[in-house]
Amino acid sequence: MQVHNNISPVRLLQNQGLPVLKLGQYIKVEIIEKGPNGQGVISMAGKNIPAQLEAHVRAGEKFWASVREINQNSIVLKKENIPSGAIHNLSPQETMLLANRGLSLEPRFVQLLTGFISAENSSLLSLLAGTNLPFSEYIRKLLRTAVPSWQTIKENNSILNYLRILGIDNENLIMKMFKNGQNPEKNFTNIKLELLRVLAEYGNLLSRENKLFLNQFLNEITGQQLWYQTGVHENAYTILHFPLEDNEKYYLVKLAIESPRKGRKIDLQHCRIALQLETPNLGIIGADLLFYGKELSLSLLSNNPEVLEPMLKVLEDEVKECFSQLGINLESISLKKMKEHPQFEAFINGQQLGGVDVQG
Repeated sequence: MQVHNNISPVRLLQNQGLPVLKLGQYIKVEIIEKGPNGQGVISMAGKNIPAQLEAHVRAGEKFWASVREINQNSIVLKKENIPSGAIHNLSPQETMLLANRGLSLEPRFVQLLTGFISAENSSLLSLLAGTNLPFSEYIRKLLRTAVPSWQTIKENNSILNYLRILGIDNENLIMKMFKNGQNPEKNFTNIKLELLRVLAEYGNLLSRENKLFLNQFLNEITGQQLWYQTGVHENAYTILHFPLEDNEKYYLVKLAIESPRKGRKIDLQHCRIALQLETPNLGIIGADLLFYGKELSLSLLSNNPEVLEPMLKVLEDEVKECFSQLGINLESISLKKMKEHPQFEAFINGQQLGGVDVQG
């Protein structure tokens, strides 16, 4: 790798165990050490990487670099002189959010990420509940066939199947099909593709209100795509939202996972999982799970934990047995009041904790 602050780029060799980098991404670089011949070590995304450094670069220096080129043998970066003030009118928090997600520093991405997290009313749930729009019946049918229920949630790949039909990997699949000489329009469909088709072909026929709803739904799917990726932070972090059907009613499930990276995957044996579910009778219920090897600590959160306590006493042994059959020892279960556990609320709503300390 080479580090420059002029027109010349930074070059990273692909065989150096680099973190996942994407074109246009900004990433923070720190010079750890530098020898007289320019050989040195940099820290990037929590990893120390061998580097060939330019003469003007000094040990201890920290700076932002942007990904300018990716090819088979190397990745080219360029040192960016980013001022301490806002970039593209982004706050420092927004800048770091985009940097940790591996996205270009553009306000549009902030809107998609924060809009997905903060939306009070899900367009997806509204459509499932029966919101009638022109051309929406086929989309609703696709959705209802994919949404898991209490009965099917335990089945293998039920959530993944829902995400695929939503269009979570839409652009990658289209690219692969073009490379293989296939026509995407004839080979597959998903909800995102269908929304794009309706807006492109019939947008002029839609009312302003209908068009706004479909665009909000499209943004909701794109926001999910951005949070589904694990980012480029030292720890992997992902957020999933999906509906769950129960007696023909739909409830929103929120899921957040953070763990050390295991190659390009999440390390499910050393991770934190937060789960939040709307229920018809008990309101919002949260579950905070900390995995360390085969050990699990579980906290249940509710606005009225005293209501859950009798149920927990009845079901505790059964729950422990269920985890035992999976080879996991449920070490402890605790009940907490939701508002007294703000870290859970922050974690499930996009605030990466930066560590998975399940022993503390």
